[in-house]
Formats: sequence, structure tokens, C-alpha cells
Amino acid sequence: MAEHRKVVGTGITKREVISYTGEDMHAAIERFARQWNAARSAGGGSFGAVVLSVERVCRSILACAGAPPFETDSAEDYARRILRLIDVAKGQIARADVDEAARTAVDIGRLCTEVYIKRVWETHALRGEKIRATLKANTARANKKKQARARALEAKQQAMADIMNSRLSARAKGRLIANEVGGNPNTIRRKIKRT
Repeated sequence: MAEHRKVVGTGITKREVISYTGEDMHAAIERFARQWNAARSAGGGSFGAVVLSVERVCRSILACAGAPPFETDSAEDYARRILRLIDVAKGQIARADVDEAARTAVDIGRLCTEVYIKRVWETHALRGEKIRATLKANTARANKKKQARARALEAKQQAMADIMNSRLSARAKGRLIANEVGGNPNTIRRKIKRT
């Protein structure tokens, strides 16, 4: 079978797609048409065909669930909300209320995407958020320590500059201090204050 698989998209939208070429394309198109027609028949039209698998999954989730109310954003809560919107959209389609049916379909798609992101990516996102917060706190602590060390070193350099001959230039003092305690002579020169 001339079936070609390739990966498209990037990051969290990266996915594998299948395409067909040559004589296999005809068989794939026939298979797709049969599946689509069966889904249209089972779902009661194009909208029903598109949401058929989602509707079945939601109904199976609720069949195993207890009585409502369900915890917010639980699988049962999402299933209940999605099924309610599917029923609303089907009613709007039956009344030929195309505008409202389209708006409701957008809400269904948003909820389905939200469920997918929550199921697949939430644990990773929360772990990343925790790591980021930890790194931020650690960086702040490390920066405070560096700043304290820098202030202590600057105080030491200033004390050294204060006891040096007052006729020495700041540049000369900076060089002498750098030779003794290390550091960049130009930085030391700029930071020391004349006494």
C-alpha cells in the first residue's frame, strides 16, 4: 500500500498525517466515503457526523459516572457540558437557526480543544510552572547573595582606597586595589569615592 506518513506542525500541535498515492488513493477515498456516509447516517447529518465520536465518548464517560453535580473541569463535567452543547446545536439546526448553531459549534470545538489540552498537556504545564517558580526564587536568593558579596567587596575596596595616599589618582588606586584583591581596575576606579 502506498501510504505515506509524515509529521506536520510544531510543538503541541505536532501530529502525524497519512496520505495516499497511486492506486491506493482510490481505495482510501472509497473507505473515507463509506465511513463518512455511515457517520452522517448515525449522526443525523454533517454536524452529527463530525461530533459522533465525541458524543459517544462523552456518553460512555457519563454512563460510568455517578449523579451530578460533577467536580468542575472533571472528565464528567466536560462530558456533560459538551453533550449539552451538542444537543443545543442539534436543536438549532432543526430550527434552521444557522447563526446560533454555528456559534454553538464553535463553543463545542473550544471545549473539545480545552479537554485535549487539559488531558495531554496540563501536568507538563503545571510542572513547568512549578519549576519556573522554583528557579525564580533560587535566582532571587542567589542574586541577593551576590549583591551582598559585591557590597562587602566594594566596602573593602573603599576602605583600602581611604587609607591610601590622597594624592594618588582614582586610576592608580584602582590598579593597586585590583592587584591586591582582584577585580577590574577600571570598575574599582569608578566605584571608589574620594575622601
